[in-house]
Amino acid sequence: MFDDATIDNLAQARLILGGAIKSGRPLTPEQQLIVDNAKSMGEDVARRLEREQRGSELLKAIGGGPAPDLVRSPNGGYYEDYSGANSGQVEYLDFGSKAFGRKIAESIKPAGSKALITTGSQIVDTPLIVANPMTLARPLQSFLEALPVVRRAAVYSILRQVTRTPNAGVVAPGATKPVSAMTLQSFEKRLKIVATLSEPVNRYDLEDFTNLGLFVQSELQYAIQLEIEDQVLNGTGTGENFEGLANTSGIQLYTAPAGQVDDLVSIRKALSIFDNSGETANVVILNPTDWEGIVTKRNSSGAFDLGTAVNEETRRVWGKPVALSGLVPSNTAWVLGEGSANISTDGRTHLDWDASTGFATNTLQARVETRAEVDVVRPSAIVKATFVDA
Repeated sequence: MFDDATIDNLAQARLILGGAIKSGRPLTPEQQLIVDNAKSMGEDVARRLEREQRGSELLKAIGGGPAPDLVRSPNGGYYEDYSGANSGQVEYLDFGSKAFGRKIAESIKPAGSKALITTGSQIVDTPLIVANPMTLARPLQSFLEALPVVRRAAVYSILRQVTRTPNAGVVAPGATKPVSAMTLQSFEKRLKIVATLSEPVNRYDLEDFTNLGLFVQSELQYAIQLEIEDQVLNGTGTGENFEGLANTSGIQLYTAPAGQVDDLVSIRKALSIFDNSGETANVVILNPTDWEGIVTKRNSSGAFDLGTAVNEETRRVWGKPVALSGLVPSNTAWVLGEGSANISTDGRTHLDWDASTGFATNTLQARVETRAEVDVVRPSAIVKATFVDA
């Protein structure tokens, strides 16, 4: 068995070799050093890497090679899976899962235990579900539920489509065929740590608190969810921040013209961008205040003017699921297309309880952290719409 650091190093070496196979390029001195270090981690591992490197050299000599293993998403995209546990099923984040809260609670205070675990680290699975939340007859609790999850090594690469120009035509035999531009660009990325601390809590309050699972679920996991949401939408891509949607080049923009004050019309205009480009819109993300304005709008008779464009019960607009987030500015909507983006994670959530700093006062402090990143693979399938006030 290997520790987490060893696994990450081996995965990074495999990723480097996989990139060399795909591109047919030789390893740089820095990449060669990483591969050499990985080789030294064990005889069996070294033999495996040697085989992959010989395969890379052979494929480079003949000018090609197979693509890495890919997961086919039911909503349109292909995603690389370096976890080694590729089941062909697409997973989605579900931080609202009660089961996740119970798992964390049980890791702190196992069933039958009379005392809270005072110190130490527990690892639970990041809450992932296989069922596509957008096909369920309930509103989305978070727009994160609409983004497929890919399990990754700590360092990985993605392919982003930077050009999309379909160009097929009828040609005579022997004539030059038209070229469809679908340029892909490789980006090196790494998972970022998202963490939160609880305030110091009295030990006896925790031991006597029968709803410990609710406390953990509603506070710590919700804080992690909010930060990931913020990073996905607004991350600057600098330092330890995600490269969020707002700072990804190639995103399509729609701005409502002056006088077009009906947000429903503006959303439909944004959806038309997908229709005109052959894309399929997947989810609309709105500020709760804007959604409130849409569903409470009245017509001249005084009745609510929802018509067939809005279904508040299932929270849909123009037939598309709506996710609400206070992190979206007012008068703004994000529309994500199928296969446009995914969340990368190592699939693990760490929980640590510390009693050392609160020893004198008999208090404990919890830390919850996970690793994640957002990957925009098809920016042309994302639209940012801006409304105008009445």
